[in-house]
Amino acid sequence: MPKKAKRKLRPSADNGPFVPVRHYYHSNNFLKIKDNEWEDGADSDDEEQTWHRAVERSEINDFTDLSDGEKQLILLWNNYIQSDTKIPSKRIPQYCVNFVEKHHQDIKEANIDDQLQWHLVTLWDEGLISSKHLSSCLEYYYSLVGSSQGPLPKADL
Repeated sequence: MPKKAKRKLRPSADNGPFVPVRHYYHSNNFLKIKDNEWEDGADSDDEEQTWHRAVERSEINDFTDLSDGEKQLILLWNNYIQSDTKIPSKRIPQYCVNFVEKHHQDIKEANIDDQLQWHLVTLWDEGLISSKHLSSCLEYYYSLVGSSQGPLPKADL
């Protein structure tokens, strides 16, 4: 039976921990992990993706057919929804409720209630939420912010 080849290791420059000879790359920017980064033990998955959010913000701000309120809500929603890597369509109604729960104060302070309503209507129009989910999510939002203004009038959507 042939002997197994041992994995080659080389010492780091400061004679500290051993660093593998194989090259490894950060998972979100595909840059090679440097020898001195091995000591930290952190991959770029753990790092804040501020560069990605800055590019996204810039791209959304370039839209001329959106109001500032619509842009604000889109950024809030995208930052929230991108916190998970995969979201099945059947979970969108629950994500809407969780989004409202987490960001109701931000939405109220920015006075973008109407944009929230239109966003939910768009999700309904795309078949991602039902009219019942739309209505209950808005009712929940208005109950959280303590507004006397109610959600959209009840209608057969």
